[in-house]
Order: sequence, then structure tokens, then C-alpha cells
Amino acid sequence: MVLINLIHVIDDLRNICGDIVAIQAAESNATRGFPVEDTAAILHFANGALGTLTISDAASAPWSWELTAGENKVYPHTDQFCYLVAGTGGSITVPRLDLWHHSGDGWWTPMETERTMVPEQDPLTLQMRHFCEVIRGEAKPLLDGRRGARTLETTLAVKKAVARSFISPDINGKSSARI
Repeated sequence: MVLINLIHVIDDLRNICGDIVAIQAAESNATRGFPVEDTAAILHFANGALGTLTISDAASAPWSWELTAGENKVYPHTDQFCYLVAGTGGSITVPRLDLWHHSGDGWWTPMETERTMVPEQDPLTLQMRHFCEVIRGEAKPLLDGRRGARTLETTLAVKKAVARSFISPDINGKSSARI
């Protein structure tokens, strides 16, 4: 799940928030007992932002990209969002693009919301069109190999972070390192 699904989320978050410079992670396969993880949690960004992420192939929930984006008609569409990016100046949901912010100059003013509507288009068709334009020399790639490699490197760092030791309390109130 980390290398199949999380890599796309890491790529999305890097495009929204910038490079990830540190990762703390835990994973589990307890729900389904498969030899690979079905759940992982994480993110520290270069710009100082922090991210909390939980991804699971075992959770029954309306907040996955597949269910919220409506791109693949095989999945039932929900009216939820899968990402919430919150900052001091406002917050935005993805893919709904609901922008929330205070109407005045402080936390005590009412919140306002606005939604940006994006015309529905088939993303795979758009990707193939762009690919053909790049091949014909009519366009430059939106993302280059270096950025793709950085996303892969960051995703592999999740697996490394899971392998690091962490502290768990024992029944006597003492902490013990688990490796």
C-alpha cells in the first residue's frame, strides 16, 4: 500500500506543500494479515509545515481519492474531500477546492467559504494528451524525472522510518525501545 498508493499521495502533497524533509511513520498489517502493510501514518516539510497523514487500504471510509475525485466511474462518488490543507491564512479541501478563511482580520471574525469549480474532464485523457504533446515537442513535461525520483525517495523513506526504533510504555510505567 505504501509503494502502490501512498506514493501518489506523497507526490500530491509535495506539489501542494513542497519537499518533505523528515518523516515519522508507523505501519500495520493487523487488519487483514497480509504480508504487506494495509495502514500507515506520517511529515515535516521544508517550509516548516507539518503534516498528519493516515492512509489505509483496510478502512471503510468516504475520504479516499477514488471516492472523492470521481475520476474513475467504477468507484461510487462521495461528496467528501480526501485532503485538508490548513494554514494560518485559511484552509482548502482537495479535490472539492473549498477555501475557508476568516472574513476579517482575526480569529474572532466569522469564517467564509468559497468553492472553485473545475470543469469535469477525464484525467487519463488529459495525461495522454499531454504525453503526446511532449513526444511531439509541443510541450515540456509538467513533472520531470528528478521530481519523480524525489517522490520515490521520500516514499521509500516512509518504509525506513517504520524500521527505526520508537518508544512504547511497558506495564510498569517504564519506557522501552522497540526495534
